[in-house]
Amino acid sequence: MQHFPAFLILCLFLPSPLWAKATTYVWPISNSATQDPMNTSFGPRINNSRWDMHDGVDLPGECGTEVHAVADGTVIGFGSAEPPRWNSRHVVLKVNDATRGEVYVYYLHLQSIADGLKKDVQVKRGPKLGDDGATYCHLHLEFRQGNSEQSSSRHPLLFLPYEDTDNLTAPANPRFNRQANGAMAARLNFSLPSKKEGDLSRVEVDIMNGSTMLQTRRVDLNDKTTINEGNSDDLAFVNDIAVEGYQTSNMAADNRTDLQYGIVLRNLPGNCDRLAARVYDLAGHSKASETIAVPNQAAVTYNLTFEDGRDVPTDWTKRTSTTGSGTTIANDATLALAGTHSFRATDESNTESGSQQAAIERGLPAGRFEWRVGGWVRPDKLELPVDKQAYLLHFLNQASTPLAAAARLRRTGDSIYAGIAGKKWDGSTGGISSAETIDTGRWRYWMLRLLRVGTREATAVLYFDNGNSDSEVARYNWDSTVAEPVGIRLGIGQSFSGVKAVLNLDEVEVTESTF
Repeated sequence: MQHFPAFLILCLFLPSPLWAKATTYVWPISNSATQDPMNTSFGPRINNSRWDMHDGVDLPGECGTEVHAVADGTVIGFGSAEPPRWNSRHVVLKVNDATRGEVYVYYLHLQSIADGLKKDVQVKRGPKLGDDGATYCHLHLEFRQGNSEQSSSRHPLLFLPYEDTDNLTAPANPRFNRQANGAMAARLNFSLPSKKEGDLSRVEVDIMNGSTMLQTRRVDLNDKTTINEGNSDDLAFVNDIAVEGYQTSNMAADNRTDLQYGIVLRNLPGNCDRLAARVYDLAGHSKASETIAVPNQAAVTYNLTFEDGRDVPTDWTKRTSTTGSGTTIANDATLALAGTHSFRATDESNTESGSQQAAIERGLPAGRFEWRVGGWVRPDKLELPVDKQAYLLHFLNQASTPLAAAARLRRTGDSIYAGIAGKKWDGSTGGISSAETIDTGRWRYWMLRLLRVGTREATAVLYFDNGNSDSEVARYNWDSTVAEPVGIRLGIGQSFSGVKAVLNLDEVEVTESTF
């Protein structure tokens, strides 16, 4: 669960009895049955560029917006941010729901709490509980049923009134990757066209051989045996199925009005040749996919050792600048990590106003949802003006601009740092630098892994030296619906005005087998 300081003053209401009739809830901002605007809903999303199980709903509002009690209840806790348990000011209201038993309502991201608030004081439904007031003004509202543990969180739309419609699309647009263990992995996408009605409940996928059912995998957002709590890509799967949510909390900042999701399956049985998926909302509406054929595709993996002595390896293309001078590539027999040869990329032109390139390139097949490129890099010369950069492991975009995502070098102050560049939803370029400084004359292993390819929340993760999770140095989200990786450049994929660089690559692998 993400924590932002946000909502404000908690006001005491006069004590009152809790009636033993059906419990009625109101929305905390409208203080009525009128639904509040919503950003991310209950369920999977992206937070900190990682998979995240979001246990509540985020309700945006102008700073200073009043927040109210959603039902009659008892204040059982409140306080300021106290990491790691509490990362924001908060209030907890216990409701004795007439049909559901004990329900704990969590108000998070409060800016301040009213004077005089006391624990164990009863409040009626409707009094003001706070005001919105932070950099990104929103209330995180969470319902936990039966006890106050986070694993007991339930979808808030099970409690709050809302107008239910058939707000689902059928799972479609399948993509497949061949895993490193030889099994197939698949991803299907679907959406809820209106984020106001974020009432996704569960997904089911039938795994078949012909007409024979092999197994059914399911995720029920309200059954915590089928989905993990936490904020990590490593937590996405339970029983080899995951649901991903392709939105972050502040959806308005990204001009997003819908909720987009993916169903990811890994380790499909070897005899699985078709899939059929269904998605359901809280009211029981459902949409089913067509029967989806599972291809028997070979893993795409390109290994380069450069030991054949060729300047341009077979099936690759030379890419050097058409303007300027001093951009060259060559097979280098004087320097190697292993064996006797490596690949050398040179950009000695720092007088050009445009970008330069000195690389090899090849296309990538469509229909994958993850890629990985890794190899050993040894810079011999790095002359980068401040804030200038060069792309090394460079995934190419399908559009006229060449960048989808890339591992980069960038100078900040007196040092050159490794990092990631990526294309944003509006077509601009963004990026992030790691704390990893880069020196000349030293071989180091770089690996760039692309997750959630073909979605608006694709993630590039940069690893150093051992290529495992312990060596992650940076991650960056970009919109791969506007910048789909369709090719790969190795070397100096792109360098910017004023940059000079000479570097060698060796033992490079490009693969779809990332699992």
